[in-house]
Amino acid sequence: MQQEYLDDYHFLAIKWAHDTLKKKFVVLDTETTDLPRNGGEVIQLGIIDCQGNSLYSGLIKPRDAISLAAQRVHHITNQMVKSAPSLSQEFDKIKAIIGDALILAYNSDFDRDIMANSCRKAGVDVLPCFWDDVMIPASWYRGEWDNYHENFRWPKLVDIVQALDIPVESAHDATGDARMTLALIQRMAKDYIVFS
Repeated sequence: MQQEYLDDYHFLAIKWAHDTLKKKFVVLDTETTDLPRNGGEVIQLGIIDCQGNSLYSGLIKPRDAISLAAQRVHHITNQMVKSAPSLSQEFDKIKAIIGDALILAYNSDFDRDIMANSCRKAGVDVLPCFWDDVMIPASWYRGEWDNYHENFRWPKLVDIVQALDIPVESAHDATGDARMTLALIQRMAKDYIVFS
């Protein structure tokens, strides 16, 4: 991979972050019962505003049990969500919080599909939102090329924030991950002045 090509994508990531911070957005993250393809549902939801203020942070009672594999990642047990409100109880509040804002998420396909699964199982409308994925420009920013896949490597959130000396805040906690995602966007945007 030619360095010039990597540099072009690095700049695109910086410009994306700079332009995104001017938009009306929220940052959202979920912890889940399982993977989306296995019917996973949200069990913890974190939503923050553009300044990192918490708009929503809490456990949500799913319809199905939390898989052991998921529990090993986020350490949230079935007992912990037993008395939590259901998504159907919280849906109107969540919908009002998001409003018409753009939703930013790290690996947004995952969170969007989880929220869609959860909405369907809860018997509520799927959130009518626009999503944008922070992971893709973050992969351009980091610039690690994968010859096998002929694409940029998609770094884990914790790995890239550590590499950029961003404090790791409560990894695999929905609000903590949302705050790290925002910090990552802000860090990428800081480099814009170098190119402008």
